[in-house]
Amino acid sequence: MEEVEICIPAYNEETVIVPTINSLLQLCDSSPFYRWKITVVDNASTDKTALLVSQHTDPRVFLLQFPVAGKGGALSYAASLCVSDYFLYIDADLSADPKHILDLCEKIKKGADIAVGSRLVGNTTINRSMWRTATAHFFRMYAQLLVPVPVVDSQCGLKMMNKKGVAILASCTEKSWFFDREFLAKAVKRNLVIAEVPVTWEEFRYPDRKSKLNVVRAGLQSLYCLWMVRNSVRKFK
Repeated sequence: MEEVEICIPAYNEETVIVPTINSLLQLCDSSPFYRWKITVVDNASTDKTALLVSQHTDPRVFLLQFPVAGKGGALSYAASLCVSDYFLYIDADLSADPKHILDLCEKIKKGADIAVGSRLVGNTTINRSMWRTATAHFFRMYAQLLVPVPVVDSQCGLKMMNKKGVAILASCTEKSWFFDREFLAKAVKRNLVIAEVPVTWEEFRYPDRKSKLNVVRAGLQSLYCLWMVRNSVRKFK
């Protein structure tokens, strides 16, 4: 039986990490066709995230600690240690409905190397602030000019891959949330097959959780990070 590792990058997620893990375990229990493993990558949290994960009693739950803040760095590190048949990552806030994990599994089984959750293809339901929607639109246009990829929604926090995809992810050097663009662009250079899967998006699944994304700061940061990603992809062979 093939194993799927579900990886959750977590930075100061003490308020949601346990219900998130439990929600994913329910999904795992509903699909006995795979062996499941849940890895929480605590990247430099200053709250009780790591403690809560380490105290979880389900043997399928593991804690991995990465001492530097940054989603990209945490996931690249986790990918470098992956020994499962498939690797999947999902944001701790479960904005992308975890029920779609099984849809991504199906795409991989049908031949895709990477399956990408998308809020912009097919019949999707999106509950998101207008401000975030507008800024995401401008980011997509700018990113496509600098680092073009054949994916409509590169930044959705739900992606799955086989071992070829894992090797690409482990090679990524971008530490911030712009790493998705580097990952997909490098996968294109290696001629990996990428499939998009429509997902339901609920940005306010945990109403009391505060977003860690400062849209203005992230917008300014993108100007620099995307140029760095562009250079990294150009050098990638």
